[in-house]
Amino acid sequence: MPPARCSLAELLRQGEGQHLEFKSRLSDAERLARTLGAFANSGGGTLLVGVADDGTIVGCAADAEIEATLRSASQVHLDPPVECTVSYEDCTGLTVARIEVPASNHPHRLYFAPKERAVYVRSGASDRLASPQVIRTLGEPRAPLPIAAGRWVRVEAYFETRTSLTLAEYMTLVNTSKRTARDELHRLVQAGHLRIHTAGSREEYTLA
Repeated sequence: MPPARCSLAELLRQGEGQHLEFKSRLSDAERLARTLGAFANSGGGTLLVGVADDGTIVGCAADAEIEATLRSASQVHLDPPVECTVSYEDCTGLTVARIEVPASNHPHRLYFAPKERAVYVRSGASDRLASPQVIRTLGEPRAPLPIAAGRWVRVEAYFETRTSLTLAEYMTLVNTSKRTARDELHRLVQAGHLRIHTAGSREEYTLA
């Protein structure tokens, strides 16, 4: 779940994660579009501009340039556009731009050129190119939890300190066989609770 409307201090304490990212500045609209699209495709999120990766406030200018870059990223470089909002907060005399990205019901593709219409999702604190399997699940309504509630509680607790889960790790986590683990992970993906990422022969799962 994306962070609730927390105070700036609370967000800084949380640190970067699945639904929260820090940027010291907005370098360009295309790079920003990746993060906006990834947030929208992954349940929403908050982007703080004027904050270094370690949570140190470095400040930014609350000017038309930020909003112009944001409009270009969200309206020009994403299809369909992402409807995000920006506000400004003062902290010890420095300005932080707070960009809120809502969750979306359909995949947002980056549009830089006719041949590049990539879909990004969040994986931990990073934007990751979505696999075809992940893209197919985006926007699908979540079905009821397809595994025992106690097992899902363990999965959620696991993701509090980690960003991805493998088949072997799930087997250990819930103490089950490889066949059962693979079946349950597949059902969690189909139900929209997890996303699968494939790199070669390796598969990893992240929270949807």
